[in-house]
Amino acid sequence: RPDSGAISEALLGAEVAVSLGVKVIEHGPSGPRLGERAAQFREAFTTTVRAIRTNVVTTLMQTEASLRNGLMNLDWYASVPGIAGLSARAQGRPAVVVSAGPSLARNMRLLAEPGVRDRVVIVAVQTVLKQLLAAGIRPHFVTALDHHEISRRFYEGLTAADVEGVTLVVEPKANPAILEAYPGAICCLHDETLTKVLGSGFAHDGCDIAPGATVAHLAHTFARHLG
Repeated sequence: RPDSGAISEALLGAEVAVSLGVKVIEHGPSGPRLGERAAQFREAFTTTVRAIRTNVVTTLMQTEASLRNGLMNLDWYASVPGIAGLSARAQGRPAVVVSAGPSLARNMRLLAEPGVRDRVVIVAVQTVLKQLLAAGIRPHFVTALDHHEISRRFYEGLTAADVEGVTLVVEPKANPAILEAYPGAICCLHDETLTKVLGSGFAHDGCDIAPGATVAHLAHTFARHLG
């Protein structure tokens, strides 16, 4: 079926093999029977494989930076909550993922309307946080995973009062400048390597969710984690 989520779940554990390349061989007799669904599945499958490959390649390219940043964030990882307690916390509620793009300026005002924040969970990427706050929109969560120190600028000038009620959800491999600069509540995603580094006496209260190839991907995955 043309369901990217179901396809991703079916390919779980085979990401490395899939990222090496996949060739789709069509079964001639099945074409007439499946009709348009065959093309729809092929498109969904191709999109999913492309996303998996991007994620694997990005991970391989950033391995050294990820380990370095994770070790520099050990104090945060050991002291702030994980996201296990947020699983299905917003079950049944709609969510809006806010990322940078040309449509944001046109549609952002809809999020500022009275009562929207009470009905909808707003998950924003770090690049738009200041823009939302300036427009009077306070997201519930903001996501971060960038490796570069330049990400500090997305939080410069913000105070604890500015981000009250806004939780930063961060991958431990993100640049330490992000965690140092953010003045509000922070949650760290689970990281098996860091948990092992801290030893058998340490237990992180996080849980695993699919790693994000981009910060918007992470925001979407986290929104689904919320239910």
